[in-house]
Amino acid sequence: YFPSAAPSVSGMPTIFVPSSDIGEVGVPGSVSEFSDGRWVVKGSGNDIWDRSDQFHYVHFAKTGSVVLELLVESFYTIHSWQKGGLMFRESLDANSKHYSLYVTGNQGIANQWRGSTGGTSSSLDNSGLNTKPVWIQVSKSANEFSTAYKYEGATEWTPLWGPTNIGFSSDFYVGIVAHSHINGRLATLKAREFNIIDMPTPEPQKCLMVTTGTPSESSGGALDVFVDSGSGYVTVSTPGKHHGKGEIVIDQCFHTIVGVKVSNQSVIGWAGVFELSTDRKVSYFPLTCSDCTGTTNTMPISVDGNADGGDQATTWCFDGATCTLSVEAPKNCLRVTTGNSYNYDGPLNVFVDSGSGY
Repeated sequence: YFPSAAPSVSGMPTIFVPSSDIGEVGVPGSVSEFSDGRWVVKGSGNDIWDRSDQFHYVHFAKTGSVVLELLVESFYTIHSWQKGGLMFRESLDANSKHYSLYVTGNQGIANQWRGSTGGTSSSLDNSGLNTKPVWIQVSKSANEFSTAYKYEGATEWTPLWGPTNIGFSSDFYVGIVAHSHINGRLATLKAREFNIIDMPTPEPQKCLMVTTGTPSESSGGALDVFVDSGSGYVTVSTPGKHHGKGEIVIDQCFHTIVGVKVSNQSVIGWAGVFELSTDRKVSYFPLTCSDCTGTTNTMPISVDGNADGGDQATTWCFDGATCTLSVEAPKNCLRVTTGNSYNYDGPLNVFVDSGSGY
């Protein structure tokens, strides 16, 4: 495989390939890699599904953006939902996040993932894709995952599903999986040309979402949004369009954002939500209102940057109000409290090192 295969003897399996049984498998799995590029991976286990998995995993530690490719030659069927293929996995724990593309017993090609540790699983499949040999591909670009396939001899990949955003840690695993769906038996995946291709990680984007109205406010109105990506402000919303409560005014990603400006040209009040992030609803950038003109009823906008699941900012604007928001760097916020189930309190000193000592 690419880029760093272990030394091998012609026609014989390599001495060592890193692999593990994940979860409680009924029969230990195994892997053999041959000098001609062939792989044989055997695994048991009830399933790779729901909140916890059982399978055999050939795994290599990676970071960054990566593309995986594998030519599956055969996968002898003992169960319709046996699975073998490619997996990105955050850890070797049974309940880890993962993103995977499998061939199955007779359910075609399946794209399955777990978006949170110990969370439920999601699945997309095409039951008509049962022909083998078949190439499968999984791509990770930052934290966006995509899948594709092609039949042997084809030059172009056919996209399947994605992009799907899953927040992985910076260190993770990639590799080949096999599981039988019958915990007392082994399923055997035969493949070749396993490729691990390092890709440049794209520069972070900044994604802006602005809505009118919140669950607690029934206002709508005409709201214009302007974005400065480094060359001055340009209009990114439909000028003068009246938006109802809860309507999305803009939901768009830019190469960079250095400023946001909003203007309400109607006498109808509105309450809006502002979210600016690189990863959509995980890590927010604080926004600070540097000016706010309009009637005395206008409330300045302030976005705290906390990903608390609630509204990132709400404000009321009336009669031609305009507000310019400057983008700040993300903040690290610390909260310490006294008291727990015992209701104790007392003196507590807190020290913080921001880079120059405590």
